[in-house]
Amino acid sequence: MSKSCTAWDVAAGENHSIFLGDSAGKTPEVFYCGKQPSENRHASIEKTSQLVPLKTINKVGWITSVAAGGDNCSCVVLNPAPSESQAVFAFAATERHFYYQLIKTTNSLIRPLKKCDFYKSMDVYPYKSCIERMESAFGSLIKKTGEGITDFTRCIQSHTPVSQSNFVKHYGEFISAFQQFSQTFSDLLAVGGFDFCTKIGIEFFEKVHAASNNLADERNKDGASTLLLRAMRYPFCRLAEYANWLASIAKALKAPHDAAEVRAVSLAWDEQRQSFSQEHKTAEATRVFWETQASKAMVDSMKVPARRLLRESKTHPLYRLSGSRFSHKLFVLFNDTFVLVQSSGMLQFPLETVWVDQSTPETENPNGITILTPEDRFELVASSSEEKAQWLLALNSAISKIVTNQKSFSRPCGSQEQVTPPLVRHATHKFLKSGIYKGAVYQGSWLSGKVDGLGIMNFEDGSVYEGHFKRGFMHGSGTYTILRPGDKEIQKGQWWDGKLNGLATVSYSNGDLYEGYFQDGQRFGHGCYQGGRHNRASCTTTYVGEWNANMKDGYGVEDDILKGEKYMGMWVDDQRHGSGILVTLDGMYFEGNFVLNKLQGFGLMISDDNTVYEGDFMGTTHLSGKGTLTLPTGDKMEGTFNGSLNGGLKVNGTFSKSLSSPDSDKRHGQHPVIKPRYFGHLCVSADSKWTDIFSHTISSLAQTQIKSQTSDPKEKAWEVVAIMVSAGRKALKNDPTISARKAKAQLALLDSLEKIPACRSSKLDRETVEEIAAYLTKAFDAAQHPLGRLMESVGEVFRASYIGVGAHPRLLPHALQEIRSYVKRIYGIVRILFPVLPPNGGPMCVYPAESSCSAAATADKERLTSPGGRNSVALDQSENDLDDPDMLVLTSAGLIYPILLPKIYPPLFDLYALHNGRADDLYWERVMKLNRQSDMGLMAYLGVEQRFWLMEDVLKQDTSQKLSTIKDLCYAEAIDMLQQLSTAFSPIEKLKLIEQTFNEVTKTVSERISGDVMWCMDDLFPIFQFVVVRAKLQHLGAEIHLMEDLMEAHLEHGEFGIMLTTLKACYFQIQNEQMPHH
Repeated sequence: MSKSCTAWDVAAGENHSIFLGDSAGKTPEVFYCGKQPSENRHASIEKTSQLVPLKTINKVGWITSVAAGGDNCSCVVLNPAPSESQAVFAFAATERHFYYQLIKTTNSLIRPLKKCDFYKSMDVYPYKSCIERMESAFGSLIKKTGEGITDFTRCIQSHTPVSQSNFVKHYGEFISAFQQFSQTFSDLLAVGGFDFCTKIGIEFFEKVHAASNNLADERNKDGASTLLLRAMRYPFCRLAEYANWLASIAKALKAPHDAAEVRAVSLAWDEQRQSFSQEHKTAEATRVFWETQASKAMVDSMKVPARRLLRESKTHPLYRLSGSRFSHKLFVLFNDTFVLVQSSGMLQFPLETVWVDQSTPETENPNGITILTPEDRFELVASSSEEKAQWLLALNSAISKIVTNQKSFSRPCGSQEQVTPPLVRHATHKFLKSGIYKGAVYQGSWLSGKVDGLGIMNFEDGSVYEGHFKRGFMHGSGTYTILRPGDKEIQKGQWWDGKLNGLATVSYSNGDLYEGYFQDGQRFGHGCYQGGRHNRASCTTTYVGEWNANMKDGYGVEDDILKGEKYMGMWVDDQRHGSGILVTLDGMYFEGNFVLNKLQGFGLMISDDNTVYEGDFMGTTHLSGKGTLTLPTGDKMEGTFNGSLNGGLKVNGTFSKSLSSPDSDKRHGQHPVIKPRYFGHLCVSADSKWTDIFSHTISSLAQTQIKSQTSDPKEKAWEVVAIMVSAGRKALKNDPTISARKAKAQLALLDSLEKIPACRSSKLDRETVEEIAAYLTKAFDAAQHPLGRLMESVGEVFRASYIGVGAHPRLLPHALQEIRSYVKRIYGIVRILFPVLPPNGGPMCVYPAESSCSAAATADKERLTSPGGRNSVALDQSENDLDDPDMLVLTSAGLIYPILLPKIYPPLFDLYALHNGRADDLYWERVMKLNRQSDMGLMAYLGVEQRFWLMEDVLKQDTSQKLSTIKDLCYAEAIDMLQQLSTAFSPIEKLKLIEQTFNEVTKTVSERISGDVMWCMDDLFPIFQFVVVRAKLQHLGAEIHLMEDLMEAHLEHGEFGIMLTTLKACYFQIQNEQMPHH
């Protein structure tokens, strides 16, 4: 068997062995050794130890396998032979020969190299590591080649189509093995590793060369000096053969699909061959560059295996626009960095943070190239338009490969196809030059040399900003953690051009917390500052109000727990300055003008015992000047005062004795009867409070930066709502702190708000009003909606004002005025979205859209000139249409109260409870005594007619029961209904519960007494008083007071007004009637 023939199948009989190998003509050939196989049993038994071809069998055709047994042998022949057989067998033969050469190189060169002394002692970076990686890749290539030819032989023997072989089906794996080997080969070539290795181990290579001639299956050109290079370059010669042989196979295949599949693999191998050729040329050019470079420092610092030279300005001239052509500057483009070498040193710019500016007009500098980096901008000039095109192509190709992991490639000059790397990238950079980021390391998104998008900035002092950037500045939502002595400060919120702007939260290093708005990095607008925080749940001072340049400025409320006082008023430059109110834990109330934190000038003081002073002050408790002091008894002193009530008071004036007892001017048990003349006139008006909250909502609904195709303020406001709801929905999905159940509920709420109500521009009828009310109920509950944010802020400031020290009975009138102001201002904002609502807030009678009585009802009424149409008319109290069940009275309070009051009800009701405390205590004491009686005894005492006692049904249930022991059974449904009064929030809800209580009384009596019941107050009042006593409402006086204050005027003259008056009469009757002694 010749050296060019490789056996690929073998079989053994009793006296012979059969071999199937490749002949010189690439056709299969059968050989034997031992006794020659023959059909004649009596043939010669002479044996041979040499391989002898069986010429008779070799003529039968394309043999795929051989077999033997005993004295017999056989072979499998393709008959008929497929059209591609010749190409397939030839390709397999050449592949086996290629594999043989790779094994030969390993055995004769690679393994001995690893054992030689010079290789073991090689310690110069990076040569040995490069050789080791190349040897490993070479071994992987051999393994993959062996697996491939084995599988290909299996396909031939099993008559499997070529397209189903691993070499075609999984050709990417074979290409990957070559790519890995090519990369390691190029790395060693680029750093001059082959020359270095040959230089120090020439004796070894000469020895190997002498022993193994024609090692790399190519002619010996340079002897031992290039033996390693030639041996490692040999595998790449196979790539062209792959492309050619596969093309031949594809041409011979008859099945179009199989032919197309094999042809595609052929093209892939040819493309890879060209790529490897260009890669090796680049590596060789890099080796030459390092050898000819004069700057040893540059070579030592930058010569690494993976780095390739792409272009340099010595061969391809490139100059700085501001410099001279004769100045010594060298621009070098590598595959990973752009380098400027000058006399003062060397600057490196990683390509991931290098941009080629395409915005510079060519008319200014036809051959100019602008390079952008995070901290530099280079204006460069090429020697010609052709050089410029080549430089641009090289730069863009190299950057694209780094950024998008695409292979760089060259194009002929003048090609119209451009390689444009993305302007937006993700990269890491350390800032070295002076500036706001000096010493910081940034990791994140970039745009044209500027930090832009989401990223993390780690500052030199350990501070960290994580969030959004724009145009090189912190811009958008983000969190900035600043290291301070002892602890850290955390700023979280909206940023604009590197400074906090808009809503943000700052947790200071001393434990203080600020939540509110900023402008240019300073507290500005509405915000809440909690000072002296020792933990999350407690703080010593809390300020809620307006800010300007980090100082309290405007209206605000400060709650000082250490001093036990609350100030509600105006501020200037962090000082209490202007109209204000001061209340203390010991019951003191001050109202007047504050100057530099002190009450000065004319003011008002009310003590806990109802002592009232109206006059001049020279401090919070220091009376100084003219004034009037009214004692709890009603006696007055008018004159000049100097001092304080607790520390001694000098008076020069007139004492006047009260002509009547204070008890004659007050209800029994009611808190203060002395009503100061100036109470509520020296403080900030309700409409002047919290103006920043409402103005911010109005401005947000009229955002000018949002592009819109309409100039209609209503439509523009709805566009803003849609944008904010959509943004809130997205933020909600990305919030990991919220539970899945809560997120699902809020997302469902936002889904219902994304649809703009169709009623926003329709006529005003009952259906429209109900649709508006339903939308507002959902909108005010959604924190992502502008109205929801407004309601959240209103609730926070109300609680801040009237909880804690602010829970002062004197503040109830101020809270009531504030609520009415809320309703007016909130309603004005609602009308921006729903301008169809009446501008004056009503009252307005609204009828159903298809009401048959609408025309008749409106015939004698004055038509409104405001929006509303024929189904809405102004309310006339003299009309009897208030009893019309289809008619709805629309008012601003009726629309807003059911939404607002539940948000602020606890602190509001606390104020009413404190204000009515003495009367409710007396009422509660009497109610508890009355409830000791049985039902019959209590009704008898209250004067309920015996026919309304309804004891018969109780006795039927249990005849043995004594009447004197029956308790809490009569009128139970009505009692249960009235007990729900404390669970309702708005006046109309409470009034409807009172109405239902009366209805339950009527229903209960009607069921026991046949026929309809016509009530007179003499019969109804005692029964209702019985229900009130049994309902045991501890703060009934506060409930009645709240309903009286907040009930709308049109409700006072109908059934609701009568029922409330009845309830009020019961309350006073229980307080004042003499109690029984039994």
